[in-house]
Amino acid sequence: MAIYPVIMCGGSGSRLWPASRPAHPKQFLPLVGALSMFQETVLRVADLGEAGDMVVVAGIAHGELISAQLAEIGVSATVLLEPEPRDSAPAMAAACAWIAGRDPQGVAVVVAADHHMPEGAAFRAAARTAVDAARLGQIVTLGMRPASPSTAYGYISPGEATGAVRPVQAFVEKPDAVTAQAYIEAGYLWNSGNFVVAADVLLAELDAFAPAIAEAARAAVAPCAAGQSVLAETFRTAPKISIDYAVMEKTRRAAVLPVDFAWSDLGAWDAVWQASDKDAAGNAIRGEALMVGATDCLVRAPAGMQVTLVGVKDLAVVADGGQLLVCDLASSQQVKTAVDQLKAQGRESVAPAPPFQTMAEAATWFDQWLKTSALPLWWTLGADHMRGGFREALTPEGAPVEASRRTRCQTRQTLVYAPAGLTGEQGPRP
Repeated sequence: MAIYPVIMCGGSGSRLWPASRPAHPKQFLPLVGALSMFQETVLRVADLGEAGDMVVVAGIAHGELISAQLAEIGVSATVLLEPEPRDSAPAMAAACAWIAGRDPQGVAVVVAADHHMPEGAAFRAAARTAVDAARLGQIVTLGMRPASPSTAYGYISPGEATGAVRPVQAFVEKPDAVTAQAYIEAGYLWNSGNFVVAADVLLAELDAFAPAIAEAARAAVAPCAAGQSVLAETFRTAPKISIDYAVMEKTRRAAVLPVDFAWSDLGAWDAVWQASDKDAAGNAIRGEALMVGATDCLVRAPAGMQVTLVGVKDLAVVADGGQLLVCDLASSQQVKTAVDQLKAQGRESVAPAPPFQTMAEAATWFDQWLKTSALPLWWTLGADHMRGGFREALTPEGAPVEASRRTRCQTRQTLVYAPAGLTGEQGPRP
């Protein structure tokens, strides 16, 4: 029963705006070290493979970026690209369907691409313990013993201990601060979202509780091969639902392995600050920054920008792509609310394309920009839906400019070439 590491690359990381954006989300950013979170995850799980390939499930827009980042660290993987995101249950189903089609006894170790686990050896030891339980038919999730009463994570209530792996009594959503404290006192664990399961077991549970997902996943991987492939269009028919709701809250096979090693999903800037190296004043700095009486702050400045903080404490100052974020680290979870408001106002991304390290990065960014910014603007504001045709110009606020319209290029060419031909001009003809 070979082990197949599976890396889930979904998610946009909007709480890490402005560094994390749809074209280059947080899993592909070097948030803590020199490598991206995706690359660190690949290297952490690579040694788990026992004759099994590594499988990466990601959005179609990030295929070239994934190939480039894998090449940088010299690792190969089977990459399954989603034609559209359908949440974690269809993504896991696709990975397990691919594994089961090649190795009916294969065990998937499913991890998120954007989690910070600096103790790689401890993670691998825990994963192998969970694999032993998965080979007996359990679906094991890693439950992190809480370091604090965090409101940023869901929790797991474990059952009575009969060994290292314990049954799951309940999954609970992100609580308020008072409830989180009560959960810790009751022995609850953080829900890490990492799973270890035999591929055929997960598919069987999906057949029982979410058959439309299992059917769509099996059909979607049928044309896929080793290397990089786009899942078939049938993947779009899978219900959009998380694995917790689709399976884990319904199955009798749910189990949890409590673990103590350091872990963070780096879901917001306060988590990035906590995981980063800091100077004597508690400041985590990337880029050029002068700190005068500033303590316990996080600064990320792009090349060519100088940031100066004077007499402040517990701030995140992040500049990227022409956008600047300044927030209290304790309010980091609210960044998503601000991003949602900027998106509603059309101001979430106003900068020109960022500098690119490779042509693949540039192609990915411009493809995303064309589909999510240029074409929607062209059709909604640039088109004249009353009289037909398109506007000549828009104001900086997006209002149409009423002006004379030019004829199309072909008409202008006709006006030039036809008289030219009548005068005996012997140049090339259209």
